[in-house]
Amino acid sequence: EGLVDIPGMLAAVRAAGRSPNLLIECWMDRLEDEEATLAQEEAWVRRGIAYLRQLL
Repeated sequence: EGLVDIPGMLAAVRAAGRSPNLLIECWMDRLEDEEATLAQEEAWVRRGIAYLRQLL
C-alpha cells in the first residue's frame, strides 16, 4: 500500500543477508478537529501494521 514497493525493498534487504526493520510514518492533513485527526491517524497506523505483518 502506498507509493513504495515495500515487498521489493524487503526482498533486497533480505538478499543482502540483513534483517529488515520497519517504521510506519503517516503524513496527513488536519481534519475538522484534533479528535478526528487522531482517530484517522490511528486507523491508518493500525492498517499499516496489519499490512506489514503480512510481509514479515
